[in-house]
Amino acid sequence: MAVWLHPDYRGYDTHTQLDLPACSFVQRTGMPCPTCGMTTAFACMARGRVLAALRAQSFGAVLFLAAAGAAALGAVQAVSGRPWPRRFRPRSWWLWLAVGGIIAGWAIKMAAGLMSGELPVH
Repeated sequence: MAVWLHPDYRGYDTHTQLDLPACSFVQRTGMPCPTCGMTTAFACMARGRVLAALRAQSFGAVLFLAAAGAAALGAVQAVSGRPWPRRFRPRSWWLWLAVGGIIAGWAIKMAAGLMSGELPVH
């Protein structure tokens, strides 16, 4: 789906192309929410624009690679009929890794936006 979306130049709100509402967190605070830029990062990665994806939401770029890897492993499983190796099966620590990644990506986005003067959004 990310291939059909056009990344928003601001680094967020690409999801509004899916008829979803704009981020109310940004509208109220002028600051991005922890997941702001995820859809934009996916759309950028789908186009090979890695730096733009990292700027939009660095953890979104990482999640795109993880999703692409999971899709490849799923295709191998579908063709071979063999289950994934144990090391690729979901574990509870993945949740903590994801939460930490989202927070780290948000911190990077906030720091970069504040230092460049792009934040707060008006």
